[in-house]
Amino acid sequence: MALVAAKCTECAAKIEIDDCKKTGTCRFCGTTFVTQKVVNITKDNEKDKVHKNLTRGETFIKLKDWERAIDAFEDAAELDPDNYKCWLGLVRSYTESFTDLDDTEHLEYYNNALAVANDDEKLLIENLCNEFIKLSEAHRKGQQEKTISMVNEKLLQKKKSKKLMILMIALCLIFGAGGMVTLFLSILLDWRITVPLGVILMIFAIPPFVLMNKFERKCIALNNEIQNIQQPNSLNSFSMQGFFNNFFDN
Repeated sequence: MALVAAKCTECAAKIEIDDCKKTGTCRFCGTTFVTQKVVNITKDNEKDKVHKNLTRGETFIKLKDWERAIDAFEDAAELDPDNYKCWLGLVRSYTESFTDLDDTEHLEYYNNALAVANDDEKLLIENLCNEFIKLSEAHRKGQQEKTISMVNEKLLQKKKSKKLMILMIALCLIFGAGGMVTLFLSILLDWRITVPLGVILMIFAIPPFVLMNKFERKCIALNNEIQNIQQPNSLNSFSMQGFFNNFFDN
């Protein structure tokens, strides 16, 4: 016994029917039906829905409404996962008609399309997508190398700033501590010498203290820059829109 998902022709309820039997009965409304007729009607209805979703997806692509295009092609793929046009539509939607070089999600749908396509369809898919995929991979690789270079440069700047900050801390401590000790010695020694000297040393501690704070802020800023490095993306010259004007009607 093989159960096939179908819909009752009377109440439209989802049912499972035994395709080995000539007739069956809907468990919801009690209608008796011819098995093959119900199976054929169900398949025809699903084909219509797939075609409508493909058409909707194509319309949304023309409008550059990528999210709704994705929803339409996903609905089509759910109904007919063996139809390569559903997966190819998702490739086009996720790549925004082959312009978003940073997108990687399209690779899964590209492989799905190849998996269900016949030899002629595979050739068509590869001809449409392979150039973009190569460009996308080269772009991401270039962006990755650029990002690594930028991060290394920022890390080097941060390292220098940390060294300078540590130097300023040391100078601040030396002059500050020297001034405090000299002022303390005024109790034991001639205050006319020790007090002015202590004050001078304390004044000398001010510039290193200011610079120390400056280099600390620079280190924090460099940390934020490293974390916020972004990869730009665009390729507006690569478009297959004209080819697809009537593609999904075939």
